[in-house]
Amino acid sequence: MWQDEHLENADDYSLDSNNRHKVNDLVKDKRKHKIKRVNRDGRLKTIEIFGSGPQDCTIRNAVSGFRYVGHNVGSLNEDLYFKVKLSTGELGEGVEGPTLFYDDPEQYENHLFEEVSQEIKQKWHKKFLDAKYGELTSSS
Repeated sequence: MWQDEHLENADDYSLDSNNRHKVNDLVKDKRKHKIKRVNRDGRLKTIEIFGSGPQDCTIRNAVSGFRYVGHNVGSLNEDLYFKVKLSTGELGEGVEGPTLFYDDPEQYENHLFEEVSQEIKQKWHKKFLDAKYGELTSSS
């Protein structure tokens, strides 16, 4: 448990500066997955996705795997991201779909070849502004 939590939040490189081994070479990233989807051109494409961990783990960008240090799952900072749960079964039977965090709905659309309604985008944008600037947009 201790090792999983610390490796999950580790830099891409180990402390061994002589060899500079990537942590991913030493430990399998259990929240990194590959799925296949048909892109907008009608071609089957392999997509790499990075899930975030459970509550209190660092939020991770679903496209790049970048960890937003200080922004944890379940915190108020979660509202700064467009969040989706991959519940399509694409990872196999019995595998719980990961929670994916994106910078905005458009990043999600481009990454997974999906379309988000204008209504959902507007709701997310309001929630994002409320999280970023406080309740300033509530009176609008």
